Amino acid sequence: MAVSKTVAPKKKTAPKKEIKINTIVEYHGKQVEEKVIVAAVKKAWTKAGNKVGDIKTIEIYIKPEEESVYYVINGLNTGRVGF
Repeated sequence: MAVSKTVAPKKKTAPKKEIKINTIVEYHGKQVEEKVIVAAVKKAWTKAGNKVGDIKTIEIYIKPEEESVYYVINGLNTGRVGF
């Protein structure tokens, strides 16, 4: 006689939700959101003849006292945008 084996159904785990973060730089009463800074960096990148799809990494250095954002794209390309 064959013995049947019952298997408990696997529990489905909910996918982990990413935490939405909104960063704001404030200096001398002026506020600039992170998404505005990133958009300015991307605009400068494309204005230089590059494609946004070519961006793998962006490092952003914010210098509020200069009202400037310095960036490094893909570890090589550098630039500056104002805010």
